[in-house]
Amino acid sequence: MVDDNTEIELKLEVAEPDLERLRRHPLLKETKKGRATSKTLKSVYFDTPDFLLFDGGASLRVRHSGKRRIQNVKARGGNGGAGLFSRKEWERDIDGDAPDTDAIMETGLADVFSRPGVLDELKPLFTTDFRRTEYTLGNGTWEVALTLDKGAVVTDTGSMPLCEVELELMRGDAAHLFEIARTLHEAAPMRLSTRSKSERGYALVGGLDRVPVKAPEAPVTADMSVAEAIQTICRSCQRHLLQNEAPLRELRDAEALHQMRVALRRLRSALSVFKDVVGGPETEDLKVGLKWLTGELGPARDTDVFIDEILGPVRSAHPDEDGLEALVGRFQRRNKDHYRKALAALDDRRYTELMLQIGAWIEGGAWLRPDDQSAADLLAAPCGGYAAKVLQARHKKVRKRGKRFNELDAPQRHRLRVQIKKLRYASEFFGDVWDGEKKVKAYVKALKALQGDLGDLNDIAVAHDLLHEIVGKDGAEAREVWAAGLTAGWHGARQAALMDSARSAWKSFAGTDVFWPKPKKAAAKAEKAARQAARGR
Repeated sequence: MVDDNTEIELKLEVAEPDLERLRRHPLLKETKKGRATSKTLKSVYFDTPDFLLFDGGASLRVRHSGKRRIQNVKARGGNGGAGLFSRKEWERDIDGDAPDTDAIMETGLADVFSRPGVLDELKPLFTTDFRRTEYTLGNGTWEVALTLDKGAVVTDTGSMPLCEVELELMRGDAAHLFEIARTLHEAAPMRLSTRSKSERGYALVGGLDRVPVKAPEAPVTADMSVAEAIQTICRSCQRHLLQNEAPLRELRDAEALHQMRVALRRLRSALSVFKDVVGGPETEDLKVGLKWLTGELGPARDTDVFIDEILGPVRSAHPDEDGLEALVGRFQRRNKDHYRKALAALDDRRYTELMLQIGAWIEGGAWLRPDDQSAADLLAAPCGGYAAKVLQARHKKVRKRGKRFNELDAPQRHRLRVQIKKLRYASEFFGDVWDGEKKVKAYVKALKALQGDLGDLNDIAVAHDLLHEIVGKDGAEAREVWAAGLTAGWHGARQAALMDSARSAWKSFAGTDVFWPKPKKAAAKAEKAARQAARGR
C-alpha cells in the first residue's frame, strides 16, 4: 500500500524520436485503463538565492495547469535505492502565482521553511515547461501512472531539453514499475535517471554539485525481517552505484569510477554472503551482468592506481628521470582508452537493462517467493539471528585462511584479502543491528587496516607483472625498460616493511572482539524483540 503523502517513481530518459515509439507500444494498449490525457504543464521552482531550501532537503514549486495554480512541497533527495524515487510530498491548489506561505507551514517540512531568511527570500529560480501525456495502466492487483514528458528546463541564462518517462506506483508493489520499464526498454533504449526535474534545474543554476559519493549506510535494524534487511542492503548498494554515474559520465572523475567499482563489489559481496537465501537462476543471471560491468570499469581503475600509486611515488623520488615520464605517458594513453571503454559501457543498452534487472530483483525477485517453506520462514524471521550466523561464518573463514599468515604467498594473500572485504562489508551492513557502536568501529577499523596492507602488497604484485609486460613489449624504449626496473626495485624495497605492517594488522584483528552475540543467542533475542514489537502494534 502506497502512503497518501508518498510518491514512488521510476524515471527514465529517452531520445525524442523514441518517445513516439513508446506511445504505440502494445503494453499500453493491453493494460491501459481509460483514455490517455495530454496537457501542457509549466512549473516555477522557488528557493532563496543561496539555495537554503535545496540544502535543507526540500523543493517548492507552483505548477500552472490552465487557470489552476497547484503548490507542491516535496522532500528532496528521496532516492530510496534500486533507482526509485520515494519521497514525501504535499500538494494543494492556491490563489495566484506566488507561494502560499500558510499552506507551506502546514506541511511536514515546516521546520525547513522556518529557518531564518527562507520565506522572506524566496524567489523564482527556474521553470520546467513540457507537454505531458499520461496513461493509467494496471489490472486487478496493481496500478501505475505512466507519463511521457517532452519539453525543457529553463533559466534566465539557458535551458536543458527534457524528454523522459515516469512510472509512478499508485497501487501494488514497486516490482511492477521495473517490469513495465524493462518491457519498454526492449522497444526503445532508455537510461535510468537519478535526477528529478528540480535537480536538473538546480544543475543549470549552479546549485547542484556532481561530486563522487562514498557508500551510504544501509540502515538495517533489529526489527527487520531477513528479506527486508537484504533488500535494504542491496538498495543501498545500487544507490551508491547510481549516485556516482553522473560524475563519471559528465566529469570523467576518477574517484567516481572508484566508487562505482566499490558499489559493484559491495553488491556482489552481498549476493555471495546471502547466497543461501537468494540463490537461484535469476540471481546467477544477475551475477553475470554485474561481472560484465565490473570488467568494463576495471581496466580504467587499474591504470589509475598504477599511475598514481605505483609510478607516482617513484616519479616524485626521481623527478629528473625521463624514462619515468615516458612510462607515465604510455600508461596515460592506455588509461584514456580504458576510460573510453568504461564510458561506452554506461551508454550501452545492456547497462540500463542491468540497472532495471537489479531493481526488479530487489523489489520482486524470485528469491522473495521460495517454494520451500523453511526458506520462506527464514526470510520472514527477524534478521538478528541470521546476521550473527553470517558474520560468524565469515569471521571463521577469514581466521582459517589466515591461520599461517607468515607463510602465505601473494595469491594466497589476495584470496585472504577478498574474504576480508566480504567480512568487512557484512560488518558494515549489519553494524546497527545490535548495541555496541564502539565494538563495531573497532572491528571494522581492524579489518580496514588489514585490508589496506594486503591491498598495497597486491598492488605491488600486480605492478610487477605489468612492468614485466612493458619490458618484454616490442617497441619499448631503453629508457622505459630502465624506468620499469627502477620502479620494480623501489616498490620491492617497500615489501618487507609492508609485510611487517600486515603481520601487525593481522595480530590486531585476531585480538579484536567480535561485536555480534553468538548466533543462537542472537536469534532468540531477535524473536523476543519481534514479539514485543508485534504486541506494541
